[in-house]
Amino acid sequence: MTRDVSISAVADLHGNLPEMKSASLVFIGGDIFPGELDIKPDAQGAWFRDVFLPWVDKIACRRVVLVAGNHDHWIEAHNEELLKEFAPSAGKKLVYLCDSEFEFYGIKMYGTPWVPTPFVNKAFSSDDSDFLREKYSGIPQNVDILITHTVPYDCNYIGFSDRDMRDLGSKELREAVASRNVRFLIGGHIHETRERVAHMDFGPRHTEMVNVACCDNQKQLIRLPIRFHISVESDKMREVEQKIRQDFSLALAELEFCGSLKEHPVYHELCEANKEFVKGIERNFHIEWKIVDVDESHIYVTNLRTGSRYHISVFYPAALYVDESAG
Repeated sequence: MTRDVSISAVADLHGNLPEMKSASLVFIGGDIFPGELDIKPDAQGAWFRDVFLPWVDKIACRRVVLVAGNHDHWIEAHNEELLKEFAPSAGKKLVYLCDSEFEFYGIKMYGTPWVPTPFVNKAFSSDDSDFLREKYSGIPQNVDILITHTVPYDCNYIGFSDRDMRDLGSKELREAVASRNVRFLIGGHIHETRERVAHMDFGPRHTEMVNVACCDNQKQLIRLPIRFHISVESDKMREVEQKIRQDFSLALAELEFCGSLKEHPVYHELCEANKEFVKGIERNFHIEWKIVDVDESHIYVTNLRTGSRYHISVFYPAALYVDESAG
């Protein structure tokens, strides 16, 4: 039995931060910084902290997965520290991937930023085919979602530039994908392409590809994020839900005995914005709370003293709703 997980994907933002509709997972395929900061890596760093991360925090999703692009010079310069700060194990909303993998809801993901270099901006770029093949060799043999900055060469025109009148996709990336089992590929890099979607068969292997670049060649926003669903085995989903249940139960237990959640890893994700809910529990921390259900989008809790039921949106942790269905 399977359940669908919602995906929203975008790339080549170039400083444009569109409103993202709610989804379980959001993918960003690089080139996030405004064009005027291309030659100002320090300013890119300030923009990342002061503008980009607050935007990420407002997206209604469980995780935002980022892969860098050829304009993201500050990310390249601070690659190792960002890999640690935003590693999957760090438990933050943003997950940064660079030749690395991440698994969530049983979905196996891998991110790689590397592109050929026909352009001036050359972060995460090389004109050495052997170097690119070596970088792409780290892609697992079996992966559900491959997040790249560029797209493969000769795949239904998703890498064909109408400005340059030629396919600018990566031949080395195509070779890598053709020899692996990749369910979905999410990329960008090439603006104003003739097609955004490619259904590719490589012998017995089938890969769905999308070019999610959202800007034109003048770096103006012209396209919306692409949304789709991926099927996940229900038992994998239940494992994640059980972890949420355990973490939040522990958090509530800590409140009951300590009156504070601030040291708990789920505090910021589920409670910090929900000031009134936290205050209410802290005022009555001797009252028992029980997790009664968890699904992909909500945690359902009951106040055992009053019998009142509430649900907390994991997309909008600031929102606490009375569960009217409970009567």
